[in-house]
Amino acid sequence: MNQGGNQQPSVEDMIQKGTRLWNDLRNALLSPDLDVDRAAAFSARYASTCKRGETLPINVASFAGTKENFFYIQTGPKGGEGAYANYIDPVHGVIVASYNYANKDTNTVETGSTERINNSEILYFQYHHACVKAREAGLSPLPMHKVKEIIRSSIANPATTAISSKFIKITQRFSDVTFLPGTDPFKALIATDNCKGVAFLLKDHPFELRCLTITSFVVWNGNYIRIKLKQDKGAYRAKKQAIEVRFEDQIAHGMELAEMYGWSPEAVLEMAMRGEFDEDVKRRKAIEERARLDPKSIPSYFV
Repeated sequence: MNQGGNQQPSVEDMIQKGTRLWNDLRNALLSPDLDVDRAAAFSARYASTCKRGETLPINVASFAGTKENFFYIQTGPKGGEGAYANYIDPVHGVIVASYNYANKDTNTVETGSTERINNSEILYFQYHHACVKAREAGLSPLPMHKVKEIIRSSIANPATTAISSKFIKITQRFSDVTFLPGTDPFKALIATDNCKGVAFLLKDHPFELRCLTITSFVVWNGNYIRIKLKQDKGAYRAKKQAIEVRFEDQIAHGMELAEMYGWSPEAVLEMAMRGEFDEDVKRRKAIEERARLDPKSIPSYFV
C-alpha cells in the first residue's frame, strides 16, 4: 500500500477498489432496494444551460456522432460557474463526458449551504434535461436505459494514465484496446475518477435504467475511454420480481383500483414504489386485524 498524503494509489490498490465497486454494482442490480432520488437536492442547488450543435472534442469527434445530434449541457451551482459540462445525444443514446470538476461546485449566495451531489447524479439529470430539449426540437429521445455508451474524452487523471501504461502494450498505443469485466485492467479502470462515476450512476438507478451494466472499456492510448453499456435482462427480471414481492400488498391494492382509473400494471408498480398506497394498505390491515380479534366490532362491508 502507498503511504503519503499526495501519493497516487498503486495499480494493485485500484484493482482492489475496482473489485469492491463492481461487486457493489452487481449487488445493486439484484437487490429489491429502490433507486436513489436526488431530484429535490438537484433542484435546490443547481442550474443548467443547454446549447445544440456545439463542436465535439476533437479526439472523439470522428466516431461519437454528428454534432447536430448533441446537446451541450453545462450545470453548476446557482449563481456560480458551470462545474459540469457534457455533450449528450439522447436520440442515439451517446454521452460524451467532457468537463467535470467538483472543486468548482462551490456554495454561492443563491445556493446557501445546500448539499452538493455526486457527479454521477449531475449526469443523470443532464440526460433527462437533454431529453426535454430534444422533444422540444421535435426529436424522439431514447429513455436513459437505452444509453449505449459514455465516452470519457481528454483523459488527464494520473491513475487512469498509470493503468493504461501498465496494461496497454507499446504496439497497441494507437489502436482501440478492449478490457472486459473480470480482468485486472477492467477492475483497475472502474475505480478511477474517469470511470467510477458511471458505476455509481448505474448502481444508484438500477430499476429505472433496467439493470444497465458496463460490458467493456475501450481505451485508445490513454486518450479516451469508451464505456460500453448494455441491459442485463436476467438481472432486471430478478430485480423486478424482488421489488414486486417487496410491494406485494401495495400492488394488489393498486390493481383493485386500476380498472376504475385506467392504470396500467407498470403505473401501479411505480405508484406502489413511490408509497402512494402505503396508508391505504396500512388502514386495511388494521381493519382486518380488528375483525380477526373482534368480528362484531367491524361493519360487515369492511370485512
